[in-house]
Amino acid sequence: TMQGKNILIIGASSGIGHALALNLQAQGATLFTAGRRQPEGVQSTHMMWDIMTQPAAEALNQLPDVLHGLVYAPGSINLKPFQRLSVDDYRNDLEINVLGAVAKSAVEGLTKALAAEFAPYNMRVNAVAPSLTDTPLAGFLLEGETKRDAANKRHPLNRVGTPDDIAGMAAYLLSDQASWITGQIIGVDGGMGSLK
Repeated sequence: TMQGKNILIIGASSGIGHALALNLQAQGATLFTAGRRQPEGVQSTHMMWDIMTQPAAEALNQLPDVLHGLVYAPGSINLKPFQRLSVDDYRNDLEINVLGAVAKSAVEGLTKALAAEFAPYNMRVNAVAPSLTDTPLAGFLLEGETKRDAANKRHPLNRVGTPDDIAGMAAYLLSDQASWITGQIIGVDGGMGSLK
């Protein structure tokens, strides 16, 4: 149960972040959310925040004195070939993924460094590494039966992930049951990372 826990979710308006917000809400957490849109169906103290243009200190002005968990879930997918990326495309991806949370290849290092730095304060830092997940962001990769079938078959468990698959792991990591887990990159990927 997450009763009495204050959790901040950045990027809770859709996809995995939204599924996680609903999961934690059902477990009794007190939610604080930040992003460009108020998440639908989520009871939270919402702070409007455009990550690319607004300083965090200015936007995150309604946080409680104590936070028990922080989830950073925004992102973007731009699959244009590099030579077809416009300067604006590149800048947008860079700011969301690199300046926002550090690009995927560096998340492991960042997670481990922060986990080591914050361990003496009894703060844990972990990352969830999903494979292709059926979210609005990835919708165009799964358009039509042929694309969806091919994507399903690439995964050893024969399906792409759902937002709830990933949210379940994130909710577990936020719980007291995971109190001895830190500095981990946990693949929730239908077996892609270890069986392919």
